[in-house]
Amino acid sequence: MRAASWRLLVPALFVLTVPHVAAQQPNILLLIADDLGIDRVGAYGAVPDPGHTPVIDALAADGVLFRNAWSNPNCPPTRAGILTGRQPNRTGFCATNFWTTPTELPQSEATIPELLPSEYRSAVVGKWHVGSLKVSGYMHPLLQGFEHFRGSMTIFDPLLGESYTSFTKVIDGVSLVPTTKYATTDQVDDALDLIAGWGAEPWFLWLAFHAPHGPFHKPPASLHTFGTLPNPINANIPIHMKAMAGAMDTEIGRLLDSLDPAVRANTVVLFVGDNGTDSVATTAPFLPSHAKGTVYQGGVNVPLIASGPGIARGAECAALVSTADLHATILELAGAAPASAEDSLSFAPQLANPALPGARTTLYTEVFLPNGNGPYTSRARALRDERYKLMQVFGTSAIPTEVHLFDLLLDPFELVDLLAGPLDSGQQAAYDNLAAGLDEPYVPWLEMTYTGLAGSQGLPSLTGTGSLVAGTAFGLSLAGAPPFAYTGMIVGTQNLHLGLKGGVLAPDPAMVVSLVSGPTGALALAGHWPLGIPSGMRVLFQAWIDDPGALAGWSSSNGLAATAP
Repeated sequence: MRAASWRLLVPALFVLTVPHVAAQQPNILLLIADDLGIDRVGAYGAVPDPGHTPVIDALAADGVLFRNAWSNPNCPPTRAGILTGRQPNRTGFCATNFWTTPTELPQSEATIPELLPSEYRSAVVGKWHVGSLKVSGYMHPLLQGFEHFRGSMTIFDPLLGESYTSFTKVIDGVSLVPTTKYATTDQVDDALDLIAGWGAEPWFLWLAFHAPHGPFHKPPASLHTFGTLPNPINANIPIHMKAMAGAMDTEIGRLLDSLDPAVRANTVVLFVGDNGTDSVATTAPFLPSHAKGTVYQGGVNVPLIASGPGIARGAECAALVSTADLHATILELAGAAPASAEDSLSFAPQLANPALPGARTTLYTEVFLPNGNGPYTSRARALRDERYKLMQVFGTSAIPTEVHLFDLLLDPFELVDLLAGPLDSGQQAAYDNLAAGLDEPYVPWLEMTYTGLAGSQGLPSLTGTGSLVAGTAFGLSLAGAPPFAYTGMIVGTQNLHLGLKGGVLAPDPAMVVSLVSGPTGALALAGHWPLGIPSGMRVLFQAWIDDPGALAGWSSSNGLAATAP
């Protein structure tokens, strides 16, 4: 491509160490509460009136309560992180709408059930929320390694006529069963039925409650202690949310009490929240603006409690722990090969001795849109050490629009940004270390997570070469197209937010350059990186190729992002 042509684009481009009491491999029961922060669990004592959670509090009294556990700010990335032990920036998965979005946790990711010893039985009960109807459909939990699935693929959506007492339950990906039993009760019933069928074999059960995620409602009166709940519900959400959490707590008690005593004695129970409390259900001193969806403490500091054989009783652990660490910990407890996931470190040693130093010196969390490797329309991330926390918030640029430093020891609710004034030597050292931890190496050319759509010649491949300094030479090379094929090179600065055929996400086009491939199906373009592109801005490229021999009549290359230095 000629340099002059590029100048025309400038305006548009803008192994287990815990001694087990039981000789056999332990059963592992993972209980996931939806949108439940530490402010809604009595054992944490985080607010004057957290609600009534006596069963969960008893688990803490009989086990280990972790004070410094971090999740991601929303449901899907936390669940994906537990399954894979990897943060969203590695999987490219941070959000999904099961019904409309052609994105899900990739099947290529290695998950807990796929890595467990072969003798373990496994199942998911309850909310899944990491799949897509347009990709793997109702089979996604089984394709990710679980033997059984009984639950729903996503949240209950009132706009679709769904509620806690009227929803469609998926059974093993093949049966869709209309259900009117109260969801939290139904989920415990399913859990007990599966456990009874497993007999003496060790098992891993992923029990993911919808509660206390909305839609907010009045649970059956027998399941909570709040008596007659006030109307209207929308004006009294905190108390209804507490009642929903109380109902979940009651049903967890029924689940544990219903287990055969020998099974219960050999079961490790792990209770965790997938993110902080919803902003509409928070109460002081927690702030709605610091709740679910944000990387403030209210969005990511979640309850994590462990109880069972070999676990210390009535202890607290101050170690820094990520929900992604559940991946390595569960595998170690089960006697599997050590986890190789980059972002997961086992906290099994702290279960036996909570006073041991943790494996981490820092904790990381993030959230972004859209899925993939960027560029992003929004992004937030944070890194903390034992005392200080550095936050970065981004818009469409790779340069943060907000940067905050907090002293979590003196300011647990993050009210005082230390960067608003001069830093003392200790604060400066903490800032420098955390900022270095968040530094990302400059990568001029980045292949995006989503691959293209294969054609008659296979999957077309787009690569970039050269410098992206203004005025210097760079090039694009396409291989794998049919000979002499019409090719449209799409150029844009953000993803097109539409699911295109084959699950491909193209750039939102600033322009389309019409080209024709050569006799071997290759195409090479040369040009000069244009002037005026701000540092950190990414330009996206994807080739769409007329291919009569392809199933769809066309094919597309991978997406390629070029980032200005």
